[in-house]
Amino acid sequence: VNKNHHQYRKEIELSFDKTMTPIERMTYRFEKIAEAEGWNPEPLVMACLLHDVGYPLCKDFADLKNHPKFSAEIAEKL
Repeated sequence: VNKNHHQYRKEIELSFDKTMTPIERMTYRFEKIAEAEGWNPEPLVMACLLHDVGYPLCKDFADLKNHPKFSAEIAEKL
């Protein structure tokens, strides 16, 4: 990685459109990091979009810690 996360974040957040939704800001951030590193942005953007899809499978508050596992299981089926 050419720069640390904090340097990227500061530079990228200065370029945010103030009307962007949180998910738009997050995907924009990952696209910019991938671009700066010369990576394909698609896997990062997909991970960003899918990272919380497991929340509806959580049965209660204590189960929330399992949402990454549930999200991964859903993403594997896509």
